Amino acid sequence: MTAQRVADLYLSDVRGRMRGVRALGDGALAQLQASEWHTPLAQDGNSAAVLIQHLAGNMHSRWGRCAAATARAPRARVRGATGTRSSRRAPWTESPS
Repeated sequence: MTAQRVADLYLSDVRGRMRGVRALGDGALAQLQASEWHTPLAQDGNSAAVLIQHLAGNMHSRWGRCAAATARAPRARVRGATGTRSSRRAPWTESPS
């Protein structure tokens, strides 16, 4: 098996796992009312809206630049997750280029 084939299989597996994580997240988000998006999940925890921003940013940072192995995306600072339901879900549904 060639190195390129191994890389292709690995990337295919990673994409499948990311789709699985997204499916779990979508299922969890579907259970929330709009008013619950900003409710912290624990006393010192984050809300679902903030968690989405963190997870989406992490996945884009880690996997959005696979072609440039040494390049790292700049870290975005998560302040508050405000806006409409669709704008809050935008980072979650965007595909990295």
